[in-house]
Amino acid sequence: MPTTRRDEQLHDLEHYPVDHLVAILRDGQEAEQAAQALRDVGFDDVEVMAGPQAVATIAANERKANPLARVWERLSIQGSDEADARQEALEALREGHALVMVSATAGARMDQAEGILKAHQARALRFFGRWTITDLGS
Repeated sequence: MPTTRRDEQLHDLEHYPVDHLVAILRDGQEAEQAAQALRDVGFDDVEVMAGPQAVATIAANERKANPLARVWERLSIQGSDEADARQEALEALREGHALVMVSATAGARMDQAEGILKAHQARALRFFGRWTITDLGS
């Protein structure tokens, strides 16, 4: 079975995004602007997912997953804060909003990424640490 390096892992709302800050933005254009601002200051693991087409891609990836892995993933997040965050993100995408995910460990770099996202009117900011999800507000 091939392994995936941490920097190659798909950000698909199915796998827990360890050490990532995730935010909802108004639309794809605003999300791309925020992503570029993050890249401009040196963040290199930045991903944008926008609108209903992102939901379709996520669903297609879920269908391709190994059935046992898919069941295990679902069981592991049921009733958790992660399930709530995932549901909120999917609903935002269905409504035409966008997500920005940026790799940033806790500390000064996370604070810098948070500031950039907030400057672009991001909401529902969450930091996904190894064991906890921290709500950073709107």
